[in-house]
Amino acid sequence: VVYFFDGQSIFNGAYGGQFGSWAADATMTPKSESGEWPEVIGVGIDSLSNQFNRAIEYTPPPDSFSGNAGRGDRTLAFLTDTVAPFIESTYRVRPGRESRTVVGSSLGGVMAAYTVWQRPDFAAHAFCFSPAFWIAGNLLTRFAQETPRDVTIYLDSGDRQFSFYSYSTPDD
Repeated sequence: VVYFFDGQSIFNGAYGGQFGSWAADATMTPKSESGEWPEVIGVGIDSLSNQFNRAIEYTPPPDSFSGNAGRGDRTLAFLTDTVAPFIESTYRVRPGRESRTVVGSSLGGVMAAYTVWQRPDFAAHAFCFSPAFWIAGNLLTRFAQETPRDVTIYLDSGDRQFSFYSYSTPDD
């Protein structure tokens, strides 16, 4: 099972919001049908639509960006205690960490890294596309030092990265 953070962006471009669509089905389906990849189930976990709230939702505690405690631990608990048990009790999937992958980009990439860092017993694989590690202080350093060695991590960054994000709160 592949769990995607920012699930509204993974399949249909009409629902991708400002980030567009990953068109994950257009990649996963032909690869599975050809036998190049095993059959997989993609599960999209939508984020909150307000970018300020999304920053809190996808940021590990404490959150150096918004000044509030990040709620990434709540997002992680929702994935591990609610979403995954539902998927594994409803669909024919292989259970266990080796059969689970978490994927995200930007803040979702931070959340994917946070998932395997905090819960390596849950997922053994993370794909982190353009992860916004700058948002959480020294998270990348701690992540690199403390993540168990039996976790597979793919880190990627494009050539058009933002150097600073500007968010406003409803009170601004």
